[in-house]
Amino acid sequence: MERKRELRRYMLRGGLVALLLFVLSNAYRIPTQHPPRTKESKARTVTASIALAFNKLLIDAEVTSVRELFLDPSILNGKDLAETIALHTQYASDLLHNGREATCPLAPNVRQLLGTLYMDVPKDPWGGQYQFFFPPWPSGGIGNVSGDPFLQYDARDNDRKRKNPVPTKAAVYVVSMGPDGRLDILSHPSDLAEFESDDVTNLDLSDGWRSVDR
Repeated sequence: MERKRELRRYMLRGGLVALLLFVLSNAYRIPTQHPPRTKESKARTVTASIALAFNKLLIDAEVTSVRELFLDPSILNGKDLAETIALHTQYASDLLHNGREATCPLAPNVRQLLGTLYMDVPKDPWGGQYQFFFPPWPSGGIGNVSGDPFLQYDARDNDRKRKNPVPTKAAVYVVSMGPDGRLDILSHPSDLAEFESDDVTNLDLSDGWRSVDR
C-alpha cells in the first residue's frame, strides 16, 4: 500500500514538473517575427478599400457611373487636369464621408437611396490627401491632355499589365501622392510609364483593376 502511495506521489510530482516546463516554455517563447508593412503597401491597401467603398456607394445609388450621381454632371469638368482632379477629390471625399448628407448637388433620386457614411478617408502614410478621378476619360481630353494618363500608372509594370488588362469600366481611380507629396500625373501626363513615379494607386495591386472593375 505504501509503495502505491509513493508511486502516485512520484507520478503526480512528475506531472507537475512537466506542466511547469510546458508553461515556462510557452511564456518565454519568442514570437514569430513578421516583416513590417511598408508605407507603400499600406497605401495600396487603403486605395483599394476606398475604391470598394465607392463601388458600394454606386450600388446603393443604383447607378453605373459617377456622373449619374449628380444633378448637373458638368460640375465634374475642370478647365485643366489639376482642377478636374481637385473637383473629383472634393466630391468623392464629401460623398464617402456624408453619403446622402453630402453638400454636393446630387440627383434627388440618388440622395434618398444613399446611406450616411461609406468611409472616413484617412490621410495617406505620408500625411497627404488621397486624390480621386472619375473615369471615363472624356473623348475631347482635359485641357491640353488628350489621352487618359491614369492608365499609365498600370503600364509601369508591363508583366502585370499583361496579366491584368485595363478595364473598360472603372468606378474611380484613387492615388496617394507618395513621399514627395506631389501628384506626378500632373507633371508627366504623357510619359508616366517611363517616369520614376512614387505615386501609389488602387491600380498598383496585382488585382487592383479587378477591385474597381464594374
